[in-house]
Amino acid sequence: MKIVPVLVLTLVVSLAASLVLEAGRSQTLDKPIHVAVHEVPVDVVVMDRHGNPVLDLTRKNFTVLEDGVPQKIVHFSINSHAAAERPAEGTIPQKSGERDSSDSASRNSPHRTILILLGRGKLRISTNIPKLIEFIRSGLNPTDRVAIMAFRRATDFTTDREKLVSVLERFARIAPLIENKTITRGSRLSMAYGDPESPRHYTSDIDEIFALVKGVSRTVTSNYIPESGAELSSEQALLEEYEREEIQKALRYGGQNEPPSPTDDDEIDPGIVPLSHEIQMKLILDDLKLDDYLFLKGKRKTDREGLLAAVEYLRNLEGEKHIISLNDQGLDVPGLDEDWGPVAIAGDARVRIHSIQVGGAYLGVARDSVFSPSNEDADKTPPTHPRYSGKFLNSFTLRSTRELARLTGGESFAHQDLLKCLRRIQRDTVVSYLLAYVPEKKELDGRFRHIEVRVDRPGVRALHRRGYYASPTPKLYDREQFLVHSRITTAAVSEELIHDVDFSLRTQLVAGARPNLLQANLQVHPAASIYVRKDGRYAGKLAISYFIFGRDGDLVSEIWDDLDMALKPTTYERVLREGFPLEKQLEVPSGSKECLLRVVVYDVANDRVGSAEALIEGKR
Repeated sequence: MKIVPVLVLTLVVSLAASLVLEAGRSQTLDKPIHVAVHEVPVDVVVMDRHGNPVLDLTRKNFTVLEDGVPQKIVHFSINSHAAAERPAEGTIPQKSGERDSSDSASRNSPHRTILILLGRGKLRISTNIPKLIEFIRSGLNPTDRVAIMAFRRATDFTTDREKLVSVLERFARIAPLIENKTITRGSRLSMAYGDPESPRHYTSDIDEIFALVKGVSRTVTSNYIPESGAELSSEQALLEEYEREEIQKALRYGGQNEPPSPTDDDEIDPGIVPLSHEIQMKLILDDLKLDDYLFLKGKRKTDREGLLAAVEYLRNLEGEKHIISLNDQGLDVPGLDEDWGPVAIAGDARVRIHSIQVGGAYLGVARDSVFSPSNEDADKTPPTHPRYSGKFLNSFTLRSTRELARLTGGESFAHQDLLKCLRRIQRDTVVSYLLAYVPEKKELDGRFRHIEVRVDRPGVRALHRRGYYASPTPKLYDREQFLVHSRITTAAVSEELIHDVDFSLRTQLVAGARPNLLQANLQVHPAASIYVRKDGRYAGKLAISYFIFGRDGDLVSEIWDDLDMALKPTTYERVLREGFPLEKQLEVPSGSKECLLRVVVYDVANDRVGSAEALIEGKR
């Protein structure tokens, strides 16, 4: 997106005079401290030929290469979490309306940050969720900060295992109902008029899953935007690697010498080759009907987007970071070897992805049965000898998932007992080597740089991230500023609005103003948990940002504000009951007939985001 200089305007707080006097007038964000990042850290786990961790290596055993050039290792240490002890929890009295501090002691102590990602589809919930609960209760280190993510909703990271167990118990009951609704919506009509996989179709069900921890969950999104056509091209290349001849034949205009001509009733996208019914039955659709193919691809696309959102969620958190992805039949992940792909993004975020396929043996879609979302007239009784389809697509996703885990420094498991897989990940990641080097190439050109770690011991393999982006943008030194920038920019470009912070937005053009001014009126209802009792007042903070996009989608202006509050008890109680209004005046780009305003409110204390938008028609 095109970024223009930040506009500095006044934020008017128009509640009562008491709120104005107590909170003070909002200021734009102070300029953060910038530092040049010279050292590149690389976390490495070394395994022997039997899959056991190798723990007796020294600095001399390692060689690190960046883009094929050997680098000097300037730091070497061994990170061990084996002797961690659980922090004391619940020892600090908590007053009504104050933020929970049970995890504060573990935030700055050595720990791992683990996000357990529950995918879509058949997860054999009745068998696997009890095993996952057992692992969370007794298989992790006490200081590990863990969160659960499902349907693009995530809990807080916590050391309180019972909070996570409550979510999993509700997931076990409600997730199968959501999957049944997905199958119902997966008909031809639903595919034509809306994505049946979108979480917005099941908001109330998802809310119920997280209800026991209401106030400590949030929507997670990703700003991952691949280069135009790159993702599709990458997927096509992988498919051709499997069955080059069949796919090339299928793409030859349905067996004709020339592409078909559009009729008066058809609108043919020049970038898409229309396929005949016979070709649909060929291997390019894996012997699936078109609706079945789209239905399966839609599920895996949802899981892929959830995985990328999980990486963004972890990007600026501290400590060692892992995603444990529980998926039905693997993930459809193109672009594994591309510099814009998910491997590069996870590597840049220092996130290791572990994949566990828990859907059991794959039989495929039974054609012409009630289980096919494309079948509208099938009998309710499945055929005695159904013909199954989709095994080609399944083998592709399992291979793709295995490579994703390997290239991010994680591990991949298929058709194995879940508890054994989780214990294996725990054992293999409890000790790791931390290497760091100063790149020989000093230029920060924004390109992705590839990392290779070699170990001079026969029969071992090193698991590590595969690179990073040499960004010319200085890193923000302050962790809070990291999170503010990351969360707000992600919400600003998200396809869906986020409602984890409660506020409303109304807009109107200011009459007679030159240049054109837009007044944005917000009514904010902050959660009680943003406030901390301090010196007889309630201190809280919100970061509020305004983005104006032109008709072409380019960002034409942005404003970042901080609202720091120090409220008397009476004002605090009133704000909790009624919320408070904010007024903001923004300059509408001259000559714009139409633009979009998106407002993002970030709850700094609880790491939550809310967004709202309004379409603005300029003066003619």
